[in-house]
Amino acid sequence: MNKETIIRPAKLSDCAACQRLGRVPEIAIAPKWYLPLAYYQRIVRGKSIFLVAEVNKKIVGFVIAEKIEAGYLAQYIVVNKKYRQEGIGLGLARAMETEAKKRSAYFLLGYAVVKSLPMQKMLKKLGWHRGQATIEWSKGLS
Repeated sequence: MNKETIIRPAKLSDCAACQRLGRVPEIAIAPKWYLPLAYYQRIVRGKSIFLVAEVNKKIVGFVIAEKIEAGYLAQYIVVNKKYRQEGIGLGLARAMETEAKKRSAYFLLGYAVVKSLPMQKMLKKLGWHRGQATIEWSKGLS
């Protein structure tokens, strides 16, 4: 991660940029169905962890870990393609872990797309352990 990268809590004014950045196939709910702006707005106001990465005051990545009973579900780690392989995702994941510890979480749970070897490598580097292989099912409701 370069010196100009800042990781900070997301603000309501960041939500539109994150929603645009989140329009990637890896986190599509269904083919060409992405999370609406209202989702990001609810998350930033709630008890979940929502952090952004900025380079020169431009949002280039974000992480969202939704609050579950005894921990957090790391839902999304997204970095703009132009800024990948610079350690920004790693920085976001570390910041998420730090914040979860501050909030006395017992665990973090997350998913990585099977084809996303860089994500799997990053999680392993951070000491995450692979769980059982499952098949994910989803359905958009709006």
